[in-house]
Amino acid sequence: MVVVAGCVALVAVSLALRTTAIGEGLWIDEGLSAGIAGHPLGELPGLLRRDGSPLLFYVLLDGWMQVFGDGEEALRALSLVAALATIPAALWAGWSLFGARAGAVAAVLAATNAFLTAYAQEARMYALVVLLSLLAAAAFLHAFAARRRAYAIPFAVVLALLLHTHNWGLFLAAGSLAALGFLAIRARDRRALATDAALAYGIAALLYAPWIPTLAFQVAHTGAPWSSTPGPEKLADAVLVPLGGGLAGAAALALALLGAARGKRAATRPPAGGEATRAAEALLLMSIVAVVLAWVVSQAEPNWANRYFAVVVGPLLLAAAAGAARLGVPGVVAAAVLALVWATDTGRVQHGNARALAGAVAADERTLVVSAQPEQLAVLRHYMGAGPRYASALGPAADPTVMDWSDATARLRAARPVPTVARTLAAGQAPDRVVLVRPVIANPRNWRAPWTRLVRTRAAQWTAALDAHPRLRRTRTAAAPATGGADLWAVEWRVRAP
Repeated sequence: MVVVAGCVALVAVSLALRTTAIGEGLWIDEGLSAGIAGHPLGELPGLLRRDGSPLLFYVLLDGWMQVFGDGEEALRALSLVAALATIPAALWAGWSLFGARAGAVAAVLAATNAFLTAYAQEARMYALVVLLSLLAAAAFLHAFAARRRAYAIPFAVVLALLLHTHNWGLFLAAGSLAALGFLAIRARDRRALATDAALAYGIAALLYAPWIPTLAFQVAHTGAPWSSTPGPEKLADAVLVPLGGGLAGAAALALALLGAARGKRAATRPPAGGEATRAAEALLLMSIVAVVLAWVVSQAEPNWANRYFAVVVGPLLLAAAAGAARLGVPGVVAAAVLALVWATDTGRVQHGNARALAGAVAADERTLVVSAQPEQLAVLRHYMGAGPRYASALGPAADPTVMDWSDATARLRAARPVPTVARTLAAGQAPDRVVLVRPVIANPRNWRAPWTRLVRTRAAQWTAALDAHPRLRRTRTAAAPATGGADLWAVEWRVRAP
């Protein structure tokens, strides 16, 4: 009863921490989430083929929106539920693997983790990724470190769900295979271990197989053209950022390392068939292999963003809890201080000002809204509604609620501004005014990737082309308060009578 009460109290505290920004305006990716999930369920696989993401989150969001609507709080509540569910999941995982003390610490860390707090308030899949990564790591350890063979199939199912939620789940799967090899070296029942592993990974592969053709198309045609190639210094980010970054991240990592350190003191409840340190070592190994492999792959095809590190949050939290439990009272105190630092972290993700800008622009059915940054179109459509006509630097938009990322850089490079402007203005009913929405480029160093560099160029070229158009007269500039996120501003032209 005490355990249940404590878990409920942690959920209540976490709820308070993770709703402070839940009503802020949506940003680019959240607009895309709402736009994609707003389509009929049968259309989602085809839409996501050109978006670059797996299916599961959007299926869940589709059903969620039908019940709760598409307001900011409603959209983000799905992520909030996933984040809150991580608390009892962490309690179970830590307790069942490393003992009661580790379970309590894991629940506290899950309730306050700053990374999870940020993405609990975003209508994206990252909070769900954290939950699934934690469950996958725990089931893996039960099945292959503690040798509780009944967990092999649950591990397979959760791993498949993770793969269907985010493509970086593939890197964690690879990390788990490395950890499996590490455990197999020291296992006494290697043949049985190999049999269980073949069953588990075979089932996971079978459940994921229907999506592989889509993944192959995405790898060849979508990718992440807005991402830059990560340098060696980014490897540290991949471990520290999920743990709060800076000194907090370093402290959490130190706890995780202590959990894997060999010594005389064992955890309260070591897994059957081996030391608890072996399980903690496996957690760290799967996390490190996952991020290093992601970094290596991103050297050939950039696909790197801090939010993708959600895939290692679960195993790293478990490793930190194991380390705190191993240290006894000093470890619990250190974990409590870390949780307090995370809980008071005010550096939450700033979403963007699209909502406020939409109010300032007040677009109607006689307005042509053009987004210089094509992927912003979905969030503009979310706030400006179905009345205006929509286009982007790629040209007229048949469906402004989605973004087609297939060969997007090549298509934007080919969409020369002057002829694209002419084609866009000629499409459909002639507007009374044209509004060009441009990204706020506060730090040009963040706009050096192939896609973002081209967006900067096209934004300036479209402005010049509209200024030079004989039937357009620039009337005003519209802005909205900056958030420090994906902010926008707009330029308006009136259409002269022929």
